[in-house]
Amino acid sequence: MTGGSPHEVLGVPRNATSDQARKAFRRKARTCHPDIDPTPGAAERFMALKAAHDEMQRLIERGEEPFQTISVPREQQAPMPFDVEALYETTTDWRDLVRPVAYAAAGAFWLVLFGAWSLWLNAESARCIAPDEAERPRVRIVKPTPARPGGR
Repeated sequence: MTGGSPHEVLGVPRNATSDQARKAFRRKARTCHPDIDPTPGAAERFMALKAAHDEMQRLIERGEEPFQTISVPREQQAPMPFDVEALYETTTDWRDLVRPVAYAAAGAFWLVLFGAWSLWLNAESARCIAPDEAERPRVRIVKPTPARPGGR
């Protein structure tokens, strides 16, 4: 029982259920429990088995699969559009790394703001040129009242 993924340690498939993991743990625990197995290192093997079982139960409860790190040689990796390591080697200040991103974000903000303002302005000017009947102001004609005798 060497270290590895919980599935490998317990000997269950990657899509194992909680019941399958529990049965596999109990089956292996009967053979490597320190009270049953007198060989040296039995306690460490049982602790590794218990840790794998706990991890497997946690992953099943959360509905996750354990991720496995894969080491890919540098020659087989996908090429980067620019050399990230060279950028970090030549840059001495974190502001030099953040500044282009900040400028791009600020430019996008002003572009969106100006675009929304220009749309609003176009809508307002179109409304002033050709208003709808519902928006046309109503004019109330007021007739002058005749003057009262006596000067008031």
